[in-house]
Amino acid sequence: MMLPLRSVINEMLPAEVSQKVRQAFEAKSKNGEFLHSIIPYGYKKSTIEKNKLIVDEKYAPTIVLIYELVAYHGMGMRSIADYLFEHQILSPKAMREYERGDYSDPNPYSWGISTINSILHNEVYLGMIIYGKHRKINFKSKKVIAVDKADWCVCENAHEPIISQELWDDAQFKMESRKRLISEKKTENIFRGLLKCADCGGTMRIACPKNKSPYFVCTNSKAKKGGEKRCTTHNIRLDDLYASVLQDVRAILADCRTDEKAFQKKVLAYMETNAQDPEGLKAEVDSLEKMILKEKAKYKRIYNDYYDGIIKSAEMFEEMSADCNDRIKVFSERKAKLTAELSQQEVCHDDVRNFVKLLRRFSDIEELTPEILNTLISVIEVGEKVHTSPTETIQSVSVNYKFINHYC
Repeated sequence: MMLPLRSVINEMLPAEVSQKVRQAFEAKSKNGEFLHSIIPYGYKKSTIEKNKLIVDEKYAPTIVLIYELVAYHGMGMRSIADYLFEHQILSPKAMREYERGDYSDPNPYSWGISTINSILHNEVYLGMIIYGKHRKINFKSKKVIAVDKADWCVCENAHEPIISQELWDDAQFKMESRKRLISEKKTENIFRGLLKCADCGGTMRIACPKNKSPYFVCTNSKAKKGGEKRCTTHNIRLDDLYASVLQDVRAILADCRTDEKAFQKKVLAYMETNAQDPEGLKAEVDSLEKMILKEKAKYKRIYNDYYDGIIKSAEMFEEMSADCNDRIKVFSERKAKLTAELSQQEVCHDDVRNFVKLLRRFSDIEELTPEILNTLISVIEVGEKVHTSPTETIQSVSVNYKFINHYC
């Protein structure tokens, strides 16, 4: 009779210990402590604060390089591994061995694709510590399961980030949208991950028929689905697309280089179409604040008069106080609306300044490169051809730039 009971008691203690260990790890992670056994490439342990990461100035630039190769050069994992090998950059495994004085690795500059992929998906480089992405079913099982993102233990600003949020977002977007080059001739597709159908939002794939110019076509035009869900081709020749985008990019660079302040004003005016004058908005907000204070003071006087017996009718007091509250509500709602509009205008100013910073990286360009396209452009929308006459056909190519979207 005692054996089953003893078995239950023997299992209770390990289960309780397991739960307490998990809670301790979670608490330390929320406090910004890094508890994993392997230090991420680009960081090292602090000698001052326990379990705190600090940037390793020797290897952190490699992390930035890897993200930029994806975000601004459109390179894949294999291409990045080849690049790092050619430039003789130590792999994480070799780096850890070198730190221990072990130089026996015959290929210290050989990077694995899985290693690069892991780096590109590790939020630790944003200054975050995430604990609990996976867990065991229970303390008796070795089987590991994925945990819902909502249940992760996340600590932001746990340590100094190596990359910016902007660079992270650009790299993630590029990895998600990147498609393999489909071409027998191995035609370089510098627009990879940037093209989108203007009508259905589908990606545009490249086609390279024999003895013909390469062209792009909407992937949903050949979908097995029929009816409304099937899109038209939206096909556009690579040469025509290249010429159109090059002209647009050169024009925007020329405008900025000629008069940067005038360029910023022009872009702001386009982004703030129908927006009110900011000085007028501020003046109205100040006026509303004064009226709100005035009504509050009036309400206080009414209350004091009622309390002192000057206003003897409770009905009159309620009517007068309700009028004050109604006016305060109207003024407050108007003030909140104008304040939000002012904040949005400030965001527009920041976006334009950030875009100008990107433009400063380039002078007058003669040709497009993956770096130029991925640095300046978020997406290019290709419209369907429209026959305006028996001899004339037009096709819209809309270039959406980072931060400012369209350019007037």
